[in-house]
Amino acid sequence: MLLTQDGEARFHKGLFLHVCVRIGVGVYAYKRGMVAGFMAEGAITRGRPTRCKGEIPMLYDEDQLAFEVELKRYAHLEVLLGVLERDKKQMGHLKMGEIYQYQLEQIMDQCLRDMAEIRDYFRQSQGEIIQTVQLAGERLVEYKYKGYRYQVKYLNEFMRVECGEMLKGYMKLKRDGTM
Repeated sequence: MLLTQDGEARFHKGLFLHVCVRIGVGVYAYKRGMVAGFMAEGAITRGRPTRCKGEIPMLYDEDQLAFEVELKRYAHLEVLLGVLERDKKQMGHLKMGEIYQYQLEQIMDQCLRDMAEIRDYFRQSQGEIIQTVQLAGERLVEYKYKGYRYQVKYLNEFMRVECGEMLKGYMKLKRDGTM
């Protein structure tokens, strides 16, 4: 357990970072967030909660964690779909380009079906995406969940690796490149 200057007690348990934030004399609020760093602004971002002085921190329920996992998947699928569109346009000069284009179209169709499923999930949940902005080194997604606005940032380098893993999954490849 680590006690910080802000009166926060932090400890790791498995894949989760647990933070107890002091909100009053002897009163602590409990937060749990993923160590991977895709939690929303105002929760646990880069290992430290961001909040205003005197503000009671938000507690995350399992539904919101599931929403954020689907949000991350949706953001990655948007990027993957854009990359596949760009790659498909550049295949015209290849001798077997039509076959490669057909394979890319099949993968793009599956990406679109998955995105439609996630949009259906968003409609049924208590959250919605407000906007997605691509910045120089990161992708910023603003969303609303249960009336509260959040921001989450995905670094481009990590997105590139995760989109590659998603593409391998669509191509039915293992991590080492074999089938």
